[in-house]
Amino acid sequence: MQTLKKKRTLKDIQYFCRPEQIYELITRKTWPYKTDVDYYTKRDRALMALLFLLACRVNEVLRLRKMQFDFEADPDFIIIRSFYVSKRKEKTIKKYGPKFIDVPIPKREEARLYPFTRLVLDYLPLVGAKDDKLFKMGTRRARQIVTYVTGMWPHWFRSMALSFYVNTLRNVMVVSEMLGVEDIKTLKWYWRGAWEDYRQQLIR
Repeated sequence: MQTLKKKRTLKDIQYFCRPEQIYELITRKTWPYKTDVDYYTKRDRALMALLFLLACRVNEVLRLRKMQFDFEADPDFIIIRSFYVSKRKEKTIKKYGPKFIDVPIPKREEARLYPFTRLVLDYLPLVGAKDDKLFKMGTRRARQIVTYVTGMWPHWFRSMALSFYVNTLRNVMVVSEMLGVEDIKTLKWYWRGAWEDYRQQLIR
């Protein structure tokens, strides 16, 4: 009798990695493809880079199309337009409809997260027409790739990204709006600061 795999949660995350560690994890290994190795390697790395950059769910990243990448609107960021946020309460969807947001990813090479953007840029020219999906695969296949290459699972990247953004921006409201996180209370779990970090502000 086949046993069901336990769904992994935040409790399964022992520590949060630095972006540099996550980048090394993404690029250290590839699926043993027999043909079109360069194409599939770039595709898989772009997939995992976007899971981290966008702090998104696997079904969300699989909806992305080439036309959503706006290179002209901002000098410092590539804006991913109308990015679909899948997890909304049913009553909220009925009242307001699906949620779409514009998400920035760094364009400048000096940005700490730019190496992840570079992985995406390496792959984008290999995607055909503007209205083509970036990743023509299902969620099961995406999970297989992530697990094989990194030993992790897709939602692990979301947790790593939320931890990074919350502790870098130090403002859960900004992170919530930027990444489409509905329940701000969930972001409190990722905060690793303390009131002492704001000593000077409190004195003033």
